[in-house]
Amino acid sequence: MSDLIQKPAKKRLLDRKGAAAPQQTYKAEVTEENPDNSKTVSQKDTPNKRTAKATVNTGSSTVRVSNLTRNKLSALVTMGKGDSADAMIATMIDEYLNMLSSNERKEYEMIRNVLMMKQK
Repeated sequence: MSDLIQKPAKKRLLDRKGAAAPQQTYKAEVTEENPDNSKTVSQKDTPNKRTAKATVNTGSSTVRVSNLTRNKLSALVTMGKGDSADAMIATMIDEYLNMLSSNERKEYEMIRNVLMMKQK
């Protein structure tokens, strides 16, 4: 018993430091920038961007959709509106993103970048 009292306490192997703080924080502020700038993308630029995005293949995944949605998508591909279901979905997403405001688009880009970093 006296041996325990005389021995010094063990040194901690891991020194604890303060909690990590982010370097930059996100603030979802509504700022009205020039609304005309959001639609300055010409129609000629859009197909080039789509083909560039289509060439980058990051693997494949499974998305659960209803049978009705799957059949609609298959019908559009069969009609020749797209090369594949993946190309059709990418086109539809691009069209939807064109309708978003600049703040929503920035938020989308940030969330997408975080998800891409998780994937690596």
